[in-house]
Amino acid sequence: MRGKTAVIPIVLILIISLICRGGGFSQANRKEAGFEPPLKIPLYLSGNFGEVRSNHFHSGIDIKTRGSTGEPVYAIADGFISRIKVEPGGYGKALYLTHPNGYTSVYGHLQEFSHELSEYVIEQQYRKQSFRVDLFPPAGRFSFSKGELIALSGNSGSSDGPHLHFEIRDSQTENPLNPLLYSINVNDAQPPVIYSINLYSLSDRKEHLAPLKIIASGSNGRYYLKGPQPYPVDKTFGIGIETLDFLDGSSNKCGVYSIKLYVDGQLQFHSEMDEFSFAETRFINSYIDYKEFRRRRSSTYKCFIDPNNNLSILRFARNKGIVEFDDNEVHRISFELLDAAGNQSTIEFSVRKNTAAYLAAEEPLPLYNAYFHYAEPNRFEEENIIIDVPAKALYNNLYFNYESGPAPKNSYSRLHKIHNEFVPVHKNFTLSIKPDSLPDHLKPYALIAMYDGKNNRSAVGGKWENGYLRASPRVFGNFAVTVDTIPPAIRPRNFITGNDILKLKQISFTISDNLSGITEYRGEIDGEWVLFEWDPKNNLLFHDLSH
Repeated sequence: MRGKTAVIPIVLILIISLICRGGGFSQANRKEAGFEPPLKIPLYLSGNFGEVRSNHFHSGIDIKTRGSTGEPVYAIADGFISRIKVEPGGYGKALYLTHPNGYTSVYGHLQEFSHELSEYVIEQQYRKQSFRVDLFPPAGRFSFSKGELIALSGNSGSSDGPHLHFEIRDSQTENPLNPLLYSINVNDAQPPVIYSINLYSLSDRKEHLAPLKIIASGSNGRYYLKGPQPYPVDKTFGIGIETLDFLDGSSNKCGVYSIKLYVDGQLQFHSEMDEFSFAETRFINSYIDYKEFRRRRSSTYKCFIDPNNNLSILRFARNKGIVEFDDNEVHRISFELLDAAGNQSTIEFSVRKNTAAYLAAEEPLPLYNAYFHYAEPNRFEEENIIIDVPAKALYNNLYFNYESGPAPKNSYSRLHKIHNEFVPVHKNFTLSIKPDSLPDHLKPYALIAMYDGKNNRSAVGGKWENGYLRASPRVFGNFAVTVDTIPPAIRPRNFITGNDILKLKQISFTISDNLSGITEYRGEIDGEWVLFEWDPKNNLLFHDLSH
């Protein structure tokens, strides 16, 4: 084979005072599922079901594979392959195994499929001329028995290290279910850890005040708050709890299974992490203290429900979890937390209404430019900028703030400060910016970028419409118009141009882009398309010469 080259062009709720929800398979169903673990090694987790992630709950468990790839992965029960997905990000190489008892098991971040599956996938990739494929083989074409090898574990897709991402889903709804409730046993004798309690004023516009944060002490499931009690609360207030869970043999931070809040011995709020839908997972940004998460990645759960929070895991909420006291008596607050293994942690403290304390702490109300109602579409216009926020893109009503500042370096508009990054947005909104000065020859390369506090930029995108660049971000923050005129870079990684590559098992390239990213690629050898696998996290593109 002579003259081998690689050509890679890049193309640039119903509102009531009491909420009670439920669902999922019964406890009997879970016990009768008859699943076996997907790995035949001791199970230690680096992540559990429902753990807080950026903009979503973790939909499975992450099983450690002893720090390496290539661990055999087995079918947890009889079934057939209903889906095979290969993508550069996400779950990377993933298998979906449908079982006759109404469940589907999912295996992600794989290194390699079993031989017959691998042959089928490569055949489809060549037929479609695409590394990225989403395949749905006919039922029964690829059947496996319980305990049969289906793949090898890996580190593909958006994975931070070798592990197996494993899920159990309801085959009918495709909702992910908590695997730790389905005989996928992991040693866990550690109760959840409680770090702090947050007391939020919910009266008037005091949402701009920082919550009263009280650090917890204790261990082994028994926690308490230091300092003089009762703690002051506003007439209308909400309570948050910062908590994590840890499992045996691992230092990784995991999420708790159940949270119950009691006020004077009466249940006020209850959440339970046994099932959710992918359509609702972004509501996590309303359930957690989003500002705390953005600032220090803390898992602080708000035990009161914003108007536009439709999470099904919120099983019970009296008055949407919001507490109101008209008297000046001392009231007892307590929490009961559980993990999936049944380990319990508790904390109890007292509060009393002290509106004067909140009035004393109150600062002048921050200025705002518009009032956005969460249930209605909202538009804001200023010189050279239009912002359209659709109905139910916000979790609560918002006193919206806008400012502009000097143009950042290498930008062609002022810096438009859209409220702030600590208020979450559920849906994409439309942002239209008219450049202040942009030469005609640069217009094809223009886009809207988001700028962080250090003026580092990340591409949002944009299309021209009536003299404005229009994009659809899903976060508030600072934006400006910039240009991307630098093409992606590509260079050989394990060979030098002109070398004989026949002795190599694979050829690989390093590819990168400085701003807008790589959306498409094509690899050819002697003018014919060949399969190049793309690993974005390592900027790696490679072809197995045995294919």
